[in-house]
Amino acid sequence: MNQPAKHWSRWIALAAVVLAIAWLVSRMERVEREIETGYRGEARANSLLAAERMLTSLGMAATSVESLRELPPDDATLILRDSGRFLAPAKIAELVAWADAGGNLVLLFPGDSTLLDQIEDDIEEGRFEMPLAEALGVHCVLHEPADGVWTVELGAGELEIALPGRMAFENTLGTADIVVGEDMSARLLSFERGLGRVTLVADDSWATNAELLDHDHAEVLWQLATLEGQRTRATIVFGEQPPGLLHLAWEHGSAAVIASAIVLVLLLWRAGSRLGPLLPELSHDRRDFSEHVVASAEFLWRHRASRALLAAPRTDLRRRIGIVRPDWSDLEPRALSERIAAETGLDAASVERALATPETTDPAQFVAAVRTLQSARKAL
Repeated sequence: MNQPAKHWSRWIALAAVVLAIAWLVSRMERVEREIETGYRGEARANSLLAAERMLTSLGMAATSVESLRELPPDDATLILRDSGRFLAPAKIAELVAWADAGGNLVLLFPGDSTLLDQIEDDIEEGRFEMPLAEALGVHCVLHEPADGVWTVELGAGELEIALPGRMAFENTLGTADIVVGEDMSARLLSFERGLGRVTLVADDSWATNAELLDHDHAEVLWQLATLEGQRTRATIVFGEQPPGLLHLAWEHGSAAVIASAIVLVLLLWRAGSRLGPLLPELSHDRRDFSEHVVASAEFLWRHRASRALLAAPRTDLRRRIGIVRPDWSDLEPRALSERIAAETGLDAASVERALATPETTDPAQFVAAVRTLQSARKAL
């Protein structure tokens, strides 16, 4: 193909691509769709953020925390979103004592827990009791609701609240003055406890950011937070976090932790203590290899290892004999010494001593044996 024809073929191909793109663009249709991206920022982490801001806007100073570190004052409201699986017995006792002293405790059972199915199975088998509810004399049961929307009377008229879950409570002690549902399958129980009040709700979804504005949920939360007198502050615990390893170790084995820390400190002190003066820094100059050989030989000689030192030249001599005089390999030491002496001109007695002496502590005898073995190897 000549050059002009090749040039035109490129332009034709480019035009075809442009036309194809233009056709695809003309066939496209712009469609707008709404995609649920969920909550962002603080609302993504805190499912009860709307409840906190609602209480604050109504005059109750509310704060949200992820886990319960310390209890608020006795005149406050504590909204605790927790199944009690990770609450330590000591913390449960503190919560009960806090309610007895005048605190208003609102306990919400998490309805979106990933372990909810397992917990419900455990309840059916009698293996699970919400620890805090049990400490308050309330038992957990499962009950299929006829309708997920319930009516609650908190002293200011009837209100609607959505509690669709299977979790329910038994009012076994008969102390509850506010009951949503039946006494033996209540979705909400509220009763006085000492100088304070305790309210247990079998689901928390109604108080979350997504559902707080549905039905009368906001009004229900406000009235629960202000039961037993006007409360000026509220603490909302929105996370249910398992305790860390250090917390568990300290709670269940503080003596072992203290003992381990003492042992660790003693080991570090011993390892870090200085024994004697500092040694001078050694020179980094490189030494001749022969110095290492001499030093190794002197070390072996001081430790009476002449047998090992004589083994090397004897092995070299026997290897040489196996190459040049293989018929001598099976001779007795005396006969072998005579053959070597006749071949090399060395003294037969010296050769025999060099081959047969097991070890020696005499330096002159050792040097003579090594010299005789090397001379015999070189002469063969």
